[in-house]
Amino acid sequence: MRWKVAMAGLLALIIGGVGYLAFDYQHNKEHMIIDWAGAVKHQGEVYSYTNMELKQAEIKSLLGKKLGKSIDNYDDWKEGGKDMPELASTYGVMDIYTMKGYPESQRIIGLREDFNGLEIAVFEKEDPGTIARLLDNYRVARNIRNATYQVKYETRTMDDTVLLEKFVSKLGDSKERSATYFSEETETKNFVIHLEDGTNVALAMDGNGFVTVAGFEVQLKKDAMFEKMYKALADAEGDMSGEYVQMKYGNQDYAEWGEPRRALPITMVGQQIGTTKKVSEEAFNDEGKVPDFHANVAGKNVFHAKMYNPAYKLVVEQGDDFVMLTNNSMDMSVKFGELLNFREIDATVEGIKYESAQSWLFVEQDFQDVANLEVAKKLISALERAKPLQNPVYSASVDKRHVVLKMLDGNELEFLVQEDGIIAFENNYFELAEQDRKSYVEYILEKKNI
Repeated sequence: MRWKVAMAGLLALIIGGVGYLAFDYQHNKEHMIIDWAGAVKHQGEVYSYTNMELKQAEIKSLLGKKLGKSIDNYDDWKEGGKDMPELASTYGVMDIYTMKGYPESQRIIGLREDFNGLEIAVFEKEDPGTIARLLDNYRVARNIRNATYQVKYETRTMDDTVLLEKFVSKLGDSKERSATYFSEETETKNFVIHLEDGTNVALAMDGNGFVTVAGFEVQLKKDAMFEKMYKALADAEGDMSGEYVQMKYGNQDYAEWGEPRRALPITMVGQQIGTTKKVSEEAFNDEGKVPDFHANVAGKNVFHAKMYNPAYKLVVEQGDDFVMLTNNSMDMSVKFGELLNFREIDATVEGIKYESAQSWLFVEQDFQDVANLEVAKKLISALERAKPLQNPVYSASVDKRHVVLKMLDGNELEFLVQEDGIIAFENNYFELAEQDRKSYVEYILEKKNI
């Protein structure tokens, strides 16, 4: 895999809790909707998935009337949704709602629960035609709360709404030019404008005046307002692919992009085991055995990750920060012991807490601490006996609780335990043995003690 290509397709820039892909499927010269990127058919029209990512805490106030449940038609979708039934979708089954404050003919919203929580997807109808119309559709003018941008592993906020309003006004008055993708050499600044109703819009601008938003690209005049805006975003990052680490260890591919872009606490950093050595792409992708720590960058110190099996995760030093590397070559059907270092966990576990009630959707988590250390020890034993699942069945009607193991050094491990004995952990799924399901799950549901 070529690093630049991989990053263009996979890298998600996390800005203020808002993720957007570096490659926008809707971005092309005519702004045509590419159905397979995610679409829902409603009232004879195709609504296309947007990269807007909404916070769970704010979504409740945006939900309008429920339109129904979408139908998964990914395998037999026809271009433009032709002859497809109402609420046919290439984005799977979701509960579809109107969005308050926006016409149903323009925007709808989908919700779906899964083992990772609540997934929120915003769908918009057709091409708005011009960037001015797009900004009107988004209700941007006189509705700006702030903007956020990423600086390494820190999210920063820009509160100058007067400047942001002037910037948006200039965008609306600008003429569109032919779409051109930013290269890694361009001084691109990525940022997200957050609106008062909880929605947002992601943008990118460079020092030459080019600005992209939702597939449109315009060029602004480099006047005093533009220079002030660009200066305010001086530290904002654009293409960060060069800073991401991809490394070989045990002849497996470890990469930083499998993790949220955030710094780890020093308590997660274990013993140093090596330092990266930069090699060519050809040497890195050699079909034979590649030596440990060969990577796309040089001089990065590598450490064990506390609580984790090194066959699953490692830690790499990034400047003054530490970040997690994940083994992207690992088979999904592995035992829990291949993910976690149970010997270390058993020796350092301090306690356990679990939700007193299911917290899905819009309810805040309410954890209950358990003073009895044996309860934590029994969970560790149950996890060691659990069998891997490749295709777990999720049911919104089945009770489920988050359970957290607490360590003496302050580290924590969180699991989702479902009433039927299925456990979710970092996109890995397991099934508890029958005796553990009957005792441990019922204890968490407070039906009886272990």
